[in-house]
Amino acid sequence: MPKPMCKGIDALWALPFWIDSALPTGGFVLSHGLETMVQEGWVASVSDVGTVLRLFGRQISHSELIAFWHVIKSSDGIQALERCQVRLDALVMPDETRQASLWQGQRILSIAEAWGLSVPVSRTYSGPAFAWITRVSQLSAEMAALAYLYRQLSEMASAALRLMRVDGVEVFRELYRLQPEISGWIETARRSHLAQMTTSSVWLEWMALRHQHQEMRLFRT
Repeated sequence: MPKPMCKGIDALWALPFWIDSALPTGGFVLSHGLETMVQEGWVASVSDVGTVLRLFGRQISHSELIAFWHVIKSSDGIQALERCQVRLDALVMPDETRQASLWQGQRILSIAEAWGLSVPVSRTYSGPAFAWITRVSQLSAEMAALAYLYRQLSEMASAALRLMRVDGVEVFRELYRLQPEISGWIETARRSHLAQMTTSSVWLEWMALRHQHQEMRLFRT
């Protein structure tokens, strides 16, 4: 499995799409990203996690830090999903609305602004003065758009897993309808070096979904 060339906080420059939700909001993308970084050795110690949290302006005590460390060290995928409030709009929006939200340029630029990305448009966007912002600002607008699609893919996959616990029939019907589109995103992602370093957990999650989907073909529409 590909790994970043660096570890710890220095690896964050390659993970902008995991860093768009602050911890106090319980955002799935960030919490899952931290969990994956720990599991795959990108963040090696509790002090690294503490530094990550402080990048978001979260003042935490030592006891809170230790508690959070134990949570991400002991969790598995389903438990992590059940602890998080996952946005379900990627699955329940009408098709035309979903397409617009994925591809509309203004939405991409809004994400770029939130990340502090510099994009080749009439004005330059800048975000919070995080220590890593100068690195992130070097990413191209194309990579910003691709990262935005990764975020949508991650939320869609996690939403599907969460809904699966409630109404598996509807989830698999929707996944069957979306399968060509999602597979296309993943194939695009795999062609990117950045994607190879950052989408391993999403890829595995999607493959698990496909496996379960194949076992429930009777629910296809």
